[in-house]
This record gives sequence, C-alpha cells and structure tokens, in this order.
Amino acid sequence: MKPFLTGLAIGISSVLISTSIPSKQTPSTKNQEIISVPPSPPLQPTPSSAIETSSKSIQKEVTEEVYNKEYHDIANKLGLPMESAHIEKYSEFISSIDYSKRIPNWVAYTLNRNLLDVPSDVPKADRQFSRFVSECKNTPVEFRAQNKDYWNSGWSRGHLSPASDHRLRQEGLNETFILSANIVPQNMNNNGNYWRRFEMYSGGLASQFEKVHIITGPLFVPVENTNPPSSTPSNVPPIKWMTYPVIGVDEVHVPTHLFKILVVENSKQEIEAIGCFAVPNEPIPSKTKLEQFAVPLSFIEQKVGAQFFHKIKDTKYQLPFLCEKTSCEMVSQEVIDQLNYGYKIKAAKSREELETIWSEVQSRNFNRIEDHLTQAWSNRNEEFKRVAL
Repeated sequence: MKPFLTGLAIGISSVLISTSIPSKQTPSTKNQEIISVPPSPPLQPTPSSAIETSSKSIQKEVTEEVYNKEYHDIANKLGLPMESAHIEKYSEFISSIDYSKRIPNWVAYTLNRNLLDVPSDVPKADRQFSRFVSECKNTPVEFRAQNKDYWNSGWSRGHLSPASDHRLRQEGLNETFILSANIVPQNMNNNGNYWRRFEMYSGGLASQFEKVHIITGPLFVPVENTNPPSSTPSNVPPIKWMTYPVIGVDEVHVPTHLFKILVVENSKQEIEAIGCFAVPNEPIPSKTKLEQFAVPLSFIEQKVGAQFFHKIKDTKYQLPFLCEKTSCEMVSQEVIDQLNYGYKIKAAKSREELETIWSEVQSRNFNRIEDHLTQAWSNRNEEFKRVAL
C-alpha cells in the first residue's frame, strides 16, 4: 500500500473549531461562525414533504427487485457489518447512520456497466425532480439533519453515493438526496471540483471492470498537539486533538476527511484489486494525484469503527493496490470547469447573462471547448429567441 501520511497531513492544520476539548484558545461551537470556507449565498428552503417523484415516462421499466440485487451486491459478495445499529436499506444503496452526528457512518453500493451505460433512447432519471429532504426510513426525527442546518453555514450538502451513479430510476436518484442517509457537510470547492473528479473516476471503473464495489463516508481524524507541555515525559504518546465544526440547530458534524473504498471485480467474478483513499474535506489543488491520499483498509476501519468485507476476511488486507492494476488518473479540472459552465448556461435567466457566461468561456483558453458546452449554449440561445418572438 502506498504511503498515506502525506495525504492526511493536507488540510488538518487549518483553523477549526474544537468540539471536544475546551480551552481558553478554543471557543464554544454554539452560535460560532464557521470560518474555514467563505460564506455562501442563502440556500432556498426546500419543502420537508415526501420526496417528489417524476412521471413514469422518465423511469426505465425494470423491477425494484432487480435493482436491489445489483446495487446491493456488495453485501452479498464481500459482506458488510449489517449487525451494526441504524442500518437502512434503500433501493440502490445501504446506509449506516450515526444518530449523534446526524450523518452516515458509511454508504455502500455496487456499480456495473449496465447501471451506468444508459442507451440514448432510454429515458433517464432527472435530478430536477429530486429534493434534499430529511425523511429517512427509520431514523427518528430528533436524530435527523434538516435543510436549515445547512443554510448559511458555508458548507454544501455533499453526496456520498453521487446522484450521477443513479441514472435509471427516479426513486433511486431521489433517495440519494436524503440528508442523514447519504449527505455530509462538505467544503464547497472540494465538492464541486476534486471530489467530483474522484466520483467520476470511481464510476468509470464500472466500465473498465465487471463491477466496482464502493463504500464511502466521513472520517474524523485527530491532529497531534504541536505544543505539548514541557513536563510531558518523552515516553508518553503525543496527545491528539479531535477538532471540527458542527453546524445548525441539530449540530450536524462536519468531517475532517471523506473516504472511499473501491474494490474491483473481473468478468470471472474474481476480486482484482482494492483502493482506499482519505481526502481532506477542504479545497485540494487540482494537480494533486489521487495516490497521495491512499491509505490502508485497516486505517479506515479503525477510524469508522467497523470491519468491512468479512466474506473475504482472509485476503482483504493482501489484495493488490488499485493504482497498480489500472491508472488512477482522474479527469482534468478543465473537464469539470466546462461541466460547471454548462450548468450556468442552462440556468441563465436572460440573453445578456447567457452572453456574459459564453464570453467568459471563450476567455478561458480551454484546449478545446467540448461539444456538450457548445450545444448547451446553442439550445439556451434558441430558447431566448423563441421567447422574444
């Protein structure tokens, strides 16, 4: 396994708010403004009603039983700690929920190319019909996160199982927006850039291999006290501090890191490799290699407090490292930037705003403006022309 201490060192020395060890230098978290990211514009409240669903016309006609089996294959093939408290099974992922932190301990699911390679003539699930909601399957109301916990907090609502991995059924897509079951407070820059590239890489493994089994979740990594008392004996292990913000009236805990465990399987149903990564929950320089955040499986298990993959317990720590079996090169930041411009173009409220966005795109000196971006601009421009008639 690749060294991982370098990766963990990134970001954990920034200014954070202690939630565990009070001191004169560490103010209370109550009503404390979070300063690790710039404040965001107010998020618009969303209804706390049941998850909205789209018409049947945008859903592929396949039984829920089939999807449960495919997405839940990780439990059957490798084994999950299902005896843990607060397990909730959704149609396309399994979640272990931490009632005290109001976020998942981990989320697990399996991808294969059949779940991602959607034919162009097959209607897809559409996230415009999805809303962030607090209604979990079994979690009591008093232990759920709410949208208002995130409003004006400076943190985004970050998916663990990304919406892009759930394209075929509206119900499956909608469930990824359930707060305490699949969402954590995530640094906005990280969510929209480095982590998004990581999500695209993870989903892409389902096209390279027969299957990719994924476990993802938050980590809380302590930092060493850099100024221990001079009286501390040299043979005493260094004291570590667990420091992180909490947000909202429900005190939703903000993880220091996010993790992914990726296990790939070949066409012979053999496990080929494993990759475990712990990414700091902060902006990451775009040129940072994914391998820099590689960690042993045992590190994640210790921090999460759970043992994964009991069905392959004799071999799980000896599996080849993923980045030695295939490239761990993620898509470039330029690809993400153009996707983001595509969203801005589709959301443009006037022709003037559209032209401003397009001028900015042209000024970026991209190696190549992707076809999808040009098409999005053309489509939006035509819409404004029709409105003007």
